Amino acid sequence: MVIAQTVLALIIVPLALGPFSLWQSWGGPNIIIIVTWLIVWMSNRERGLYWAVIAGLLLDLLGFTIFGLWTVTLVALVLLIDWLKSRFFEASSIIQALFVLVVALLVQGIIFYLASWQLNSYFALISIIASVILGAVMYYLLAVRMRLFLRWAGRWLA
Repeated sequence: MVIAQTVLALIIVPLALGPFSLWQSWGGPNIIIIVTWLIVWMSNRERGLYWAVIAGLLLDLLGFTIFGLWTVTLVALVLLIDWLKSRFFEASSIIQALFVLVVALLVQGIIFYLASWQLNSYFALISIIASVILGAVMYYLLAVRMRLFLRWAGRWLA
């Protein structure tokens, strides 16, 4: 699984810095936060932390932000998502999952605002809405593809 997450990071990070970067600056979805949320929500904290460190270091090395900002942000988001998932929510509810995604996007926005003191609330709101829509689609596709609804209902796959 470590190799798969590393390959996924090598695919997603250039996409996030390339086509999705321009799209996100105009209010598009934040693909890094969505993938982080999906990994933690669908698996566990250890896989999420590994993803956060690998993707965060790649973003810090290739991106134009303060070095370490993405790594710290992603690790904090993994811990927050896992804490919310284990304390308050259940993994099978898409509404609860999307609420946690909104919280993660808001926390990421606050961390980046505190680091740069720049925030465009209009584009931030559009980005959150676009991220929730893309997150809902990806959540449903992964849950159907991985047959997680059957596992969550208490029936084990043969």
